[in-house]
Amino acid sequence: MKAFGTLLVLAFVGVLGTLVYVWQDRAPAQAVTRPLGDVPQPPYAAFVAATGLVEPADGEIAIGTPVSGVVTDLPVRIGARVHAGDVLFQVDSRALQVTLQTRAAQVQLAQAVLRKPQHRLEHARQLSRRDPHAISRQAMQDLEDDLAAAAAELALAKARQQELERDIARYTVRAPSNGQVLQLTMRPGMFVEASGTGQNPPLLIIGDMSAPWLRVEINEQDIARLGEDAVAYLPSDPSKAYPLDYLYTEPQLQPKTVLTGRATERSDSRILRRVYRLAGDSQALFAGQEMAVFIAAAGDKVAP
Repeated sequence: MKAFGTLLVLAFVGVLGTLVYVWQDRAPAQAVTRPLGDVPQPPYAAFVAATGLVEPADGEIAIGTPVSGVVTDLPVRIGARVHAGDVLFQVDSRALQVTLQTRAAQVQLAQAVLRKPQHRLEHARQLSRRDPHAISRQAMQDLEDDLAAAAAELALAKARQQELERDIARYTVRAPSNGQVLQLTMRPGMFVEASGTGQNPPLLIIGDMSAPWLRVEINEQDIARLGEDAVAYLPSDPSKAYPLDYLYTEPQLQPKTVLTGRATERSDSRILRRVYRLAGDSQALFAGQEMAVFIAAAGDKVAP
């Protein structure tokens, strides 16, 4: 009887422990909150708030390939700086290289064939100078025609060789301008498709981040209030202000694409895009980084 009572007590304790464990597991987790940092303080008494995205000067350049094939050489890496004309990547062109050797041999053959009518015509002219009646006019004309035909064959062979060399050059993709490799989605040995219809994502993106731009989206309701002076802040470092130099305004309104997540934000509005140059030290900025922008209202100046 005593053993039965002990078993009963142990069973009760086990059930009670299970209930406590289940209750704790279902209890809502305590939310961990972090204190908000300082909010950027606009240096204007009246201003228009907007959002901007950092981009390279003159925008990003998406690089594709005019031909399909396997990537055989990729001398650049992400973050590398390139100059206009530098090789970005090479597509396999070995089949065309073999054909090029054939075209070069055809040029050499045409050059050899050309020498024969050249020698015949030169010999005939020497005979004609010694004896005007030694060579008939018709025979001289035939020799000149043979020389012209051989010269045309040589010109055609050279043109075919140059055409193939231009085709082979298309298998080497070069940088169109100075910049930095911002994105790279290919590897050596990877098969790439010709980018005639556009490729998403691009094989490679370059841009000049030495003096980045800021593309700012402004709600159409605020267009009439826009002034000239503007300043930008990083949400992660609201203590540092980045002065902005105005470049241009896109003349056509666009659907809103950059959302801040604010509860009062409207996503169905249209926006005006303004482009600024980030003045001062902007080496720590990255392409695609979002910034808070304050534009002085018309007639307002920087607060003292």
